[in-house]
Amino acid sequence: KPKRRALLPKPKSHISEGDVMNRSVRQKMNWGLMPYANTVSTVMPASIMRGNREVFGVFPGERNFNRFPGWLGKNSTHGKNRRLLHELHSHATTSNGFKADSAALRESYLPLLKVLTTQPMRSEAMGGREKEGIPDVMEVMDGYCLTRTDWESIQDLTRLKGAGPMFQDPVAGIPTATKTAFTRECNKTSRVVHSGILAGEAKRGKMR
Repeated sequence: KPKRRALLPKPKSHISEGDVMNRSVRQKMNWGLMPYANTVSTVMPASIMRGNREVFGVFPGERNFNRFPGWLGKNSTHGKNRRLLHELHSHATTSNGFKADSAALRESYLPLLKVLTTQPMRSEAMGGREKEGIPDVMEVMDGYCLTRTDWESIQDLTRLKGAGPMFQDPVAGIPTATKTAFTRECNKTSRVVHSGILAGEAKRGKMR
């Protein structure tokens, strides 16, 4: 471990040199330096620090495996959730009664919207009304200018991992026939958010 730590300054120096070369390539169009920049900034540091990953005891209970691939997956999910939240917020703000920011939407509104847009369609054994609850769900969605895709986004953004009633997926309690009828109701007209109004435009028949 001390030997590996003593080698750390060398790859840092090579990476810095590679950045200088890369800047020269991009700013001064010295394209001939590109192979050397790649070698100095990647191959040489990797060659110096080659070997199995070591745990230095900095973090208690740290496991000996590469964390970077896991970070890539988490970062990808984070970016997707931010995009979904932005779309939800842009649709909700077109309604007349919603004035909160995206943070308040996520913290205060989405948990309630999740219940209001799923509970009425759950099975009778779970306190729902199945197909008879679809009009109530559509009324809530129209009030916030939400589309069928937004309904899916609400479920994704409020899904939590864990054990217990609060971690259960409410969509799992919706019968398949009810979910199909709900999708059919949303697809009867193409629901478009425009100028603060959730407009329903009749679908055009196929040309014969």
